[in-house]
Amino acid sequence: AVLSTSAECTLIGTYDTGVQRLCGTHIEHIAGLEKVWVNPNGIQMHPEINAVLISTLGDGLWMLTDHNQLKQWHGAGTLPSDDVTTTIIFDDKLWIGTRNGLAAWPLAHIKPDMKMAGLNRP
Repeated sequence: AVLSTSAECTLIGTYDTGVQRLCGTHIEHIAGLEKVWVNPNGIQMHPEINAVLISTLGDGLWMLTDHNQLKQWHGAGTLPSDDVTTTIIFDDKLWIGTRNGLAAWPLAHIKPDMKMAGLNRP
């Protein structure tokens, strides 16, 4: 999975080596995401919540915010499955596609109070 966060920087998600940030020729592993298995096309920027959401195979859903802050949702009672395939924001809800069905969360419950600019820093 690949997502350009600016003209200078790109997030790259891999199987078993996590998420890395490429800025120019500098590659940086994002702390906390070193071992996640990222789904193909599983890195999506969502300006509505000022965050990047990372869909994984077995590690649930991760939110990466400004200053590299992470939040993870996984486990029983949180998502239908920890295999997250996609996310979309529609009708003031975050819809999360998983191997076992959909989850829908009101944006007001997950919206971080941060800006996207920090995602572009090495």
